[in-house]
Amino acid sequence: MASVILPLIGLLGLPFVGHVEGRVTGPDDDPLSGVKVCLPLECVLSDSDGTFRLERSDDPYSRYPFVFVSKAGYQAVFLPADEVALDLQISLPKKASNPRRIDSCPKNGRWIGFSLRVPDDERPVKRTGRDSDYETIALGFPTELPSWLRMGSGPNWSLGFPLSRDLEQLEEMSARELDIYASPELDSTYIDGVEVKGRFPDGRLYRYVGVVSESLSYEASSQEAADYFDSLLDRLCRFRRTE
Repeated sequence: MASVILPLIGLLGLPFVGHVEGRVTGPDDDPLSGVKVCLPLECVLSDSDGTFRLERSDDPYSRYPFVFVSKAGYQAVFLPADEVALDLQISLPKKASNPRRIDSCPKNGRWIGFSLRVPDDERPVKRTGRDSDYETIALGFPTELPSWLRMGSGPNWSLGFPLSRDLEQLEEMSARELDIYASPELDSTYIDGVEVKGRFPDGRLYRYVGVVSESLSYEASSQEAADYFDSLLDRLCRFRRTE
């Protein structure tokens, strides 16, 4: 993970108020411009000297304890946003972590999910749920039922970021931005969502793909289960009713 002066600590339940500011540098301590620093619905780009300032918005989605820092060709990271202004000194190592493009679902084939879908493999055990606001689907690994790929959709189901309790625990974490909906003119001011992979201290494997109001994630207790779920998530596509 990137070298960050401020440790990645858990700030569960704390609203993001005020602002966050800091400076981003590369592996040789040179300032990095054009680095995207984001809350779920708000982003800024670092200036030519690597500095940035992210103001709190009145949107409730901005009350989130982590910010996401990314630039094509560098390793993306999550950083905590405290209740007061912070001076974050961030060093991003070089790494090929370009945004992941999610294309439209092919016309042929069977797909399962909501606006984000994976191949409909008939082997997994399926569980579904629905209420007035939310829908869920869970796909169980065929021979290991404790492992599930969970999909959910609804007004406040997801902020496009993983849960804070997961972020603060993950080891060997990697992350990258998703490129799904945004048009070029919105590219620097909005983030579609993120993809995160990692491992919990007890050995469970984790992967999250999410946008605002929708996410897919698993916590797999074996490499075999993770490989199976990855085979589905690697073919993730987007469905639009107008297509």
